[in-house]
Parts: sequence; C-alpha cells; structure tokens
Amino acid sequence: MKKQVTATPESAWRKRKDAWEHLGYVLGEIIRGLDDKVAGEQHEHDARQLLSLLSAIEPYWASPGIDYFNEVETLMNEGHFRDALSKVYQANQSFRTQTQYIDGEGHDIDAEESEAAAQSNELRGNETRGSQRKFTPKVEILLVDNGPADEIERFKAEMLEQRQRTDSFVYSFVVVPSVEDALTAIVINPTIQAVVLTARFELETRRRLSATLGNYVSRHTAGRFKTMRQIDRILDLEAIIDLLRPEIPVYLIAGVALESIAHEITGRFKRIFSRNDGMDLHLSLIAEVLERYNTPFFHALQTYAKRPGGVFHAMPISRAGSVQNSPWARDLVDFYGKNLLLAETSATSGGLDSLLDPQSSIKEAHELAARAFNSHRTYFVTNGTSTANKIVHQSILAPGDIVLVDRNCHKSHHYSLVLAGANVSYLEAYPLNEHSMYGAVSLEEIKGRLLQLRREGLLHKVKMLTLTNCTFDGIIYDPRRVMEECLAIKPDLVFLWDEAWFAFAGFHPIYRQRTGMAAAERIRTTFETKDYRERFAAQQAALPEPGTLDDPSNDDAWIKTRLLADPAKTRLRVYSTQSTHKTLTSLRQGSMIHIHDQDFAERNRNTFREAYMTHTSTSPNYQILA
Repeated sequence: MKKQVTATPESAWRKRKDAWEHLGYVLGEIIRGLDDKVAGEQHEHDARQLLSLLSAIEPYWASPGIDYFNEVETLMNEGHFRDALSKVYQANQSFRTQTQYIDGEGHDIDAEESEAAAQSNELRGNETRGSQRKFTPKVEILLVDNGPADEIERFKAEMLEQRQRTDSFVYSFVVVPSVEDALTAIVINPTIQAVVLTARFELETRRRLSATLGNYVSRHTAGRFKTMRQIDRILDLEAIIDLLRPEIPVYLIAGVALESIAHEITGRFKRIFSRNDGMDLHLSLIAEVLERYNTPFFHALQTYAKRPGGVFHAMPISRAGSVQNSPWARDLVDFYGKNLLLAETSATSGGLDSLLDPQSSIKEAHELAARAFNSHRTYFVTNGTSTANKIVHQSILAPGDIVLVDRNCHKSHHYSLVLAGANVSYLEAYPLNEHSMYGAVSLEEIKGRLLQLRREGLLHKVKMLTLTNCTFDGIIYDPRRVMEECLAIKPDLVFLWDEAWFAFAGFHPIYRQRTGMAAAERIRTTFETKDYRERFAAQQAALPEPGTLDDPSNDDAWIKTRLLADPAKTRLRVYSTQSTHKTLTSLRQGSMIHIHDQDFAERNRNTFREAYMTHTSTSPNYQILA
C-alpha cells in the first residue's frame, strides 16, 4: 500500500518538524507510563499515526532521512522505546541548529558522540578528534536518479570523499526516482539548494500524493513529457524546476557523448558533468552556495570595523568614543556590544560606500538583491516602506495625474499622493463581514473604474494603480491577471504593489508567483509567445467597441471578459515596495524598492533619483543596510 503525503506544499515542512517533536513527546509518555495499559494504548496509537505521516514525508529529506526514520520505526516495533527516543531527540536537535557536527578530519559525528568526546577531552586535557569538532551549516542536494541502488550509494560515498575540512558547509543528497518526486521535493523541502539531474528517471511517483499536492504537481507537468526522447524530458524537468525554484542551480550528469547534445543543452544547466567528475561537481556545489551567501556591504562593514583608525568626523559615538570611557554610558557598550559601535561611521570617512551614490559594495548588494528578487533594479531604503512608497509615487506622478488607489491602503500612500499633487480615485475593497474586516479590491471594481474614466474621456490622465498585495490580514492578489486585464484597457498603466508584508514570498515556490516582480516577468515572457498573440487577436475581433458616455452598455462585455493586453502596445512598468524588516531579516525600517520597468532609463531614471535623494537621509544607518 502506498504511503500518502498528506501535507500541502506550504505546510509539509512544518508538519514534518511538528511530527518529529510530537513523536519525542509520545515516546517519553510511553516510557513513563509503561505500567498504564489504557494510556499506553492511546500513546501507541498516536505513535503509529505519527510514523505513518513521517514515512510519507521523510523520503523527501536527506536529514534525518528515510533510512534514519526506518531505524526509529524498527526500534519502536521491537519495543526499544528508550533507544528510539534517543534517536528522535538527536533528530529534533538537528532541526533546531540547522548544523552538522564535523570532527577534526572532516567526518560527520552525531551530537551525543561529539558531546561525550568533548567532556572526555576536557578531563584529559587532550586534543583529539572530538575536541576539534565544529558546527557547520548543512544544506541538501536533490539527486534525480532511478539507477541501481548500489551505484547511487557509491556515487554518494565518492562525493562524501571530496569533502574538505575547510568547506564552509556540508551537504547531503536527497535521492528521488521520478519527475513527480523531484517536484514534490523541491516544493516541500526548502533546504534543497541545488539539483543534480541524471538521464535515469521515471515520470510518475510510486508514492501516493495528497489531492492538493498531486494537483499542484500535475499542473506543472501538464503539456510536457510528451516525447520519449530522454533529452527532451530532461529539458522539460529543468524548465519546471527553474519556474518553481529559480534560485537553485541545476547540474546535469550526462550519460551520453556530450558533443551529440551540446547544441540542445547549452545555457540550460549551470554545468554539465560526467560521472567521473566528482571533485568538479563538489567544488561547483560549494562555490554556488557561497556565491549566494555573498553579502558585500556587510563584509565591507566588518572589515572597516576591524581596522585601526582615528575619528575625524562629527560622530562622537563612532568607534565607541563617547561612551567607552564614560562613567554613565558604558552600559551602552555592554548592552549593544563593541562591534555595533565600531561600525558606526560616515561615508565621508572613506572605506565604505554611499547609499545616495553607490559605486562599490552597496552597488554590488543592489545588483545581488535584484537578482534574488527577480527585478530589473533594486534599491535599499533605511527608513521604512512608508518612505519607499513616497519615493515611487513622487518619481512617477505629476500634478493632475489620476491614480487609482485602494481606499484601505497604508497611510503613507495618502501622504505621498498629496506631496505629488495627484488626483486620487479611490477604489472600494469588498467587505468580509463575518471577520469584521475588508478584503482586497475586486478586479471588476478596478476594470469598471478604468472603463468609466475611458467613457468620460479621462483615461489619458490615468497614470498609476496602487494596491496592497498581501494585506495585514494576509489577503493577496493575482497580480498577473490584474495587470494583464488593466493593461488591456490602459496599455501604459504603471503599477505599484505595496508588498510590505510580502517580502518573504519571493523565496517560496508557491507565493512567488503572486509577487509583482514574478508576475511582471511571466507577462513579459508570455507576450513573446505566438499562442498569446493569436489569442489576443481572436479576442479583439470578438469584443465590442468601447461604450460612450451616453451608452455604457458595451462596457459590461469588457468587465465580464478575461481581457488580454496588446503585446505590441503594452509597456510593462511595475514597482514593488517591501519591508525586509517585517517578514525577512533586517533591523527596524529596512526596506527595498524593486523595479521591473522597461521604460525606466528613458522615462524615470532621473526623477526616481531625485525622489530618492529627497526622501533618503544623507546619514543612513549602516547597521540597517548590513
């Protein structure tokens, strides 16, 4: 009987973690109540339920992994509950630290062994293998291979031999045999940081996925894998992985002569290897993850804080000068630590980049952030998304321009529209009376307002649509559909998506598709397809002429139709503002502006720069930037 993966894509990792923790609790209760038959039966029932859940999910993780889980299950079936609890405890410890114990020779050792060795060495005063242990971050690599089990184990062992003690992190392989298993793994397992494809894989899983997860996977495989030619199937799988997890590299281990397929796979994979290239593959995996770990401004700030130097600028607190020797303020040093104060400086002192005119580390950080969030350009803001909104509005709008805005938007939009001198046309969100709150603005409301302005001869004055994508209550839009249908009515409409609470979405394979930046990129690529152009032409022939002021009846057809924008006339100009400090990691007021604007250089570069200068301090907080 197939084990069913019951969790949905966004909740599987949490259910798995909770199940391991709950299993530890249940095992503890079983051990404590071995003489209580009634309670024992209930706990054993709970344990079986947890084992069933974990047996379905654990194959998609390398650590602890399905083999480790099988050991726990065997111990429990044999009545060795204390030994099982010990292994469950170790698994839960690894969840908390996200690290791996590494000994002095670069080998993995478990937590209990490491602690025992450390205590022994402290007593003896010796430096042995255990005393040189260190905690190392760990990631997982997805290997898609349906070959013989002994070959796969030999490959994993060969890759393990490439490990060096100087490696900044360790990795383990999650091995899956099929396309459906691969897609399930990369969706529900966020620790996977690279994919290694072989030509040996099936299409369908041997496991039974839940309806939710099965439907999700099926939507992404629909229309693909129609050919029996393996290289085409490999390319189809790579394309889906790139859509779901564009941040992770895909490597190919080619089992045929590379020359014969080079023209088909060039540019599709990070690198291509033969099965004998273990060292090169290992070095590529290490280098790729370290490249994504690069934080140029933080590194520059660390270097600056460590170098000796005098202070000749107007910042008494710099390098702890005004507090280090004060009888009253020394507790500031104790509370915040010296590094915070050593890093307090000014761009005028040299050694660090300027936020207002970045040329080095901040410029590089902007470029890396744009790559991470899939934007054309990204800018850092150190006084919150309220200021980010003011910058975008003031860069786009001129007095007299009409802006469509959700009446329930953040107050920063109201203030920025006053500063810009724009005419505001407020949109009404639908009420959720049962929850005593408002939802989003319906697409019918937005299209209806644009069509009304068109009938009134004012559409040419409409410049921007501003919506809150992810409200405080968690309601999100379908930005792609909203923008496509609005651009069908107003091809040069500019969009501002206030995603203050949605910064995390760019790193989630499901929510990413609902971000302004991802939606803009999907629209751009869709516009280039022949199928879209043909569907647009057919729709144009079927739609009635726009209604007049006296006869708005034809507008009903436009409202009820799923409109397609004209790819020849549309200008994609999309902005997103995000609060890094709300749902990612930043000190208070750390925010970003993401831009996907094909007319930015010609129509907005200068005004954006002026708006940025207007609202950005000449003394930005370096700790926020870092």
